[in-house]
Amino acid sequence: MKKRAMYILLIISGIVVFFPIIYSLVASFMTTKDIMSGKILPSQINFINYKDLLQNIPILQFFFNSLITSIVAMIFQIIICSLTAYALVFIEFKEKKIVFLLVMCSIFIPWEAIFIPNYFIILKMRLLNTKLGIILPFLANGLGIFLMVQQFKTLNKS
Repeated sequence: MKKRAMYILLIISGIVVFFPIIYSLVASFMTTKDIMSGKILPSQINFINYKDLLQNIPILQFFFNSLITSIVAMIFQIIICSLTAYALVFIEFKEKKIVFLLVMCSIFIPWEAIFIPNYFIILKMRLLNTKLGIILPFLANGLGIFLMVQQFKTLNKS
């Protein structure tokens, strides 16, 4: 009985959580009249909204721009974070602990606090509205460096 009640609670929770997503998908096949009348299911399925989307907005270009910038940022972030972590784990230098402390402190700075300074830096570099201007703020990441350091610590020096 207790297990059945748990399953019923989970099903209800799943419906509550996923209803907005499912309704958005169903509503994309509705006309404006159906949506404004408050219907949950469309009176007839039409693809006019998708046709209008593809004709009026270059959605595929937006997708490829996002794909390119995220892949390039990811590749450079892996390179920069792994090189930094390698230096912090395997190379001995005097300020090693201070550098690692600064990396750890950078994790606790919220994105909202550095968004506007990053914007002004990109603006002064004249990289506004360019792919490089989007990629540049994401080239290094304190969390990425920390995770790479933890991984490198499991390896032998040889």
